[in-house]
Amino acid sequence: MRITLFKYGGLAGVILSALILIPFFLVGKDIDYDAGEVFGYSAMVIAMGVGIYFGTQQMRDKHLEGKISFWRAAGTGVLITLIASLIFGIFNYFLYEVADPSFIENFQEGYRQSMIKKGASEAEIQAALGAWENMPDYMRSSFFQAFVMFATVFPIGIVLSFICSAVLRK
Repeated sequence: MRITLFKYGGLAGVILSALILIPFFLVGKDIDYDAGEVFGYSAMVIAMGVGIYFGTQQMRDKHLEGKISFWRAAGTGVLITLIASLIFGIFNYFLYEVADPSFIENFQEGYRQSMIKKGASEAEIQAALGAWENMPDYMRSSFFQAFVMFATVFPIGIVLSFICSAVLRK
């Protein structure tokens, strides 16, 4: 049974990590961060939904003789979510630390350009960017950013676990 959890948690984590890399390969560092945010959350829902749904279904059909309660299914989904979220957090650590150490600065500049396109005044832009400048150093670290990504994916997975539990219970 543990193999099922690791298999589908790993699958969801790897799919999510791969989907997040697509914009880096397609457009490099000239990412539209507004579109990237929509793409990122969509990738989270798709990858986590696939891993949780099929992992819970396999747990029910192969290990529990075709029957699973709502709470057992939810527990399975949450464990798959935990594994996938950890993989995605580790992936993000290496992404920010090795592949793109200037991500925070690039994101800040992308945010500035987005505000300009939306017609924000210079005072509004400076106020928003001032918040970035006053951010403590630890919040700019790769470790903290990886934790933020873990903490972003995990609640999405929990919600999807409950939805899949309602659908798959028998």
